[in-house]
Amino acid sequence: MKTNSTDAAQPVRRSWPRRFFSWKTLRRFLLGIFGLFTLVVLLATIDSWRGRRLWEKCKAEHEAKGEVLDWRKVIPLPIPDEKNFAATPLIREIFTANAANRVAEKAGRTNLVMARISRMREDWGKAAYDAVPPRGNIAANRLCDLDGWAGFYLGNTNYPQVAIGGGADPAKIILTALSKFDPELDELKGASSRPLTRFDVNYDTGMPFAILIPHVTEMRNVNRVVALRAMARLADGKGDAAFSDWKLCMRLCDAMRSEPFLISHLVTIAILNDSLAIIQEGLARHAWTPAQLAEIERTLAGINMLAELKLAFLSERAASLTTMDYLKGHARDDEEFFRESGLGPALRFAPMGWVSYNQVTMCDWYDRFTLRLYDEKARRIHPQVDEELEREISRTKAGFPFNILEMRRSVLVALMMPALGRAGKNSARMQTVVDHMRIACAMERQRIANGSATYPEKLDELVPQFLDELPHDPVNGQPYKYRREGSDGYVVYGVGSNEKDDGGTVVMSEGNRTEVDRNAGDWVWRWPPKAVTNSWTPPPPPKPLVKIAAPPALPAHSFWLSARARAATAQELNNAKQILMALIDYAAAHDGKYPQTLSALTSNQSAGVFTSPLDPASPPQAEGFVLLTPGASLEQVGSPATNVVLESKFALPGRDRVRGFADGHVE
Repeated sequence: MKTNSTDAAQPVRRSWPRRFFSWKTLRRFLLGIFGLFTLVVLLATIDSWRGRRLWEKCKAEHEAKGEVLDWRKVIPLPIPDEKNFAATPLIREIFTANAANRVAEKAGRTNLVMARISRMREDWGKAAYDAVPPRGNIAANRLCDLDGWAGFYLGNTNYPQVAIGGGADPAKIILTALSKFDPELDELKGASSRPLTRFDVNYDTGMPFAILIPHVTEMRNVNRVVALRAMARLADGKGDAAFSDWKLCMRLCDAMRSEPFLISHLVTIAILNDSLAIIQEGLARHAWTPAQLAEIERTLAGINMLAELKLAFLSERAASLTTMDYLKGHARDDEEFFRESGLGPALRFAPMGWVSYNQVTMCDWYDRFTLRLYDEKARRIHPQVDEELEREISRTKAGFPFNILEMRRSVLVALMMPALGRAGKNSARMQTVVDHMRIACAMERQRIANGSATYPEKLDELVPQFLDELPHDPVNGQPYKYRREGSDGYVVYGVGSNEKDDGGTVVMSEGNRTEVDRNAGDWVWRWPPKAVTNSWTPPPPPKPLVKIAAPPALPAHSFWLSARARAATAQELNNAKQILMALIDYAAAHDGKYPQTLSALTSNQSAGVFTSPLDPASPPQAEGFVLLTPGASLEQVGSPATNVVLESKFALPGRDRVRGFADGHVE
């Protein structure tokens, strides 16, 4: 039998699944993946190189024009203590306390260190922050409610109490209450003659946005105390003392101007607004002398909020660009940055060239929008530029995350720039208020000189005797609108951010009828301002708490307290700290168990330590603090997993009470 040679040479044909899953196909697939990966890496490397080149060119062009893009070059220079207002111990303690608290947090310990200045608030006690009496509002044409503040302080033993007798004057009640801060305010007044300011901010970091500035809130709180005292002094007939307080407020305002932070500029606006409310109060009472009015006007004439805004913007740009430089070198290993920014995945795996593209876009947007927003020499702002910036940001964000090219060039810029336009409007609004106060002071000087309350037909009549020249509206560059109202009133106004003359109409915000809508209506100063009396109603007391029926058995080290941000009063915070220490000592001596009531702690402690912070006459059973376990059975109370808390009965309405949990979390 013969064999077909062609049949013998015929290869064996395998089915397509076997061919597809063969080693040969797998090798081809892996080679393809490797080639694609190599191509992506190559393209990313080329793109990163191109981004760096574009940024280097952009940076060179801006620096050739004398612009500073490096944050390290805008950091304030050191100042000798004898010339530094911020070197006074009261202010310096802000930073030492903050540093101590950060060390405690890293070690897992309770954060309870407070600087003296942190206790200087005029609103500790019965009401939440947004429920205190009006402090005075120039934009809304309202004076300070001194009667309301007197009611706020009466019975509020966080402050010294005046002997009422047959009835005390509201101004005396307020001055007595605020006298607790006299030593601190005297220290600030003594340091205010130092000509320069540099706060103890730690600038030694590569990422400017990580710099801590704990003093900004404290400075505004102190200014509110001084402003309220000045208004009470005006009501008490102490015009010279009130004028001294006003100058201290202006020194606090000047202190914040020295910082290269946009937030410091915004806080300067807030401090200045409270300081101008003192002037309004004195004008309403005809308490200022011609010499004081002239000094006030000269001081205000030197304020150019748009020039200060420019410095803040340029510093903010330098901070943004330097932060981006930091991300190039540290983004992949900076876990804390990832957690806080929410940009972890985007920056961990994105080419670092993206950061360079964002730096170019940052400079471009500043040139096209931010630096066109204002003209500091002409004291003009252009609100339409702010609207252009908002549209650009909205358009850019609309492409995220699907438009990779858009994210590549602007993802960081869109996050860093949104607040800039609002800062421009706030600065222009404050410049308008400053100008109105200058005109009001000139009007008062004219009234004193003429011996009557007849005001001029035109503002031009104030020049040159009472004003060197008339200020102009920072929005449209035109003279402020002016008209007389009745025999003893007048209105001065600017067109506002809507750039329309609404006839001097003030539009109130929909969400808060006590605040002015700064995007609608005109920016108005109306004389005389409205008096506000007894506008504050004490809130209802907090609900009583339930005491623990059995003593908890927790290890002493696991008992945790969150008091710093949630304490209703500074005194309550101090009491809580001392009670916590006493609880730990007690547990150490009683096999790790806590007492059923705090009265058991008084045997080895001063009775005064456990006095209720709102009732100094209470017995030493610490009725202001109780141990409790919300929703826990007696069996659960004895378990280390139970959330045993130390809570105060005296809490601000609408806020959580002082509450700390054994497992370390806060609710």
